[in-house]
Amino acid sequence: MFTSTFFVICYLLFVICYLLFVICYLLFVICYLLFVICYLLFVICYLLFVICYLLFVICYLLFVICYLLFVICYLLLVTGNWSLVTGHWSLITGNWSLIDVGFRKLHPTYFFKDRAECESVDILLFDLKLLLVLNDL
Repeated sequence: MFTSTFFVICYLLFVICYLLFVICYLLFVICYLLFVICYLLFVICYLLFVICYLLFVICYLLFVICYLLFVICYLLLVTGNWSLVTGHWSLITGNWSLIDVGFRKLHPTYFFKDRAECESVDILLFDLKLLLVLNDL
């Protein structure tokens, strides 16, 4: 009888240890699956970060390109050959100017103080240049 109760107690201890082992194994599997899920989420977040960073770099490069194009257009419109201010096709001071024929010393503001007189001389200069251009054609 003593051996049979001892055997039953040992068997029960074995079953309890086995159940604890199974529970620990299941906990390990759950933790491992959680780790894998977290790792996959980390990889996905990292890839999203890389994609967002690349989009940021692309947008920044587009901004730089647009800014450079703006500067080039500004320089062309203000000081370049097709300028609206000082270039050859200028509306203000270039060769095809509305104000002066390219000779800065002959600009009306050097001779007239009144703005209305300057504007009338500017219009006359434009008419004169237009006639000169039409004669060249």
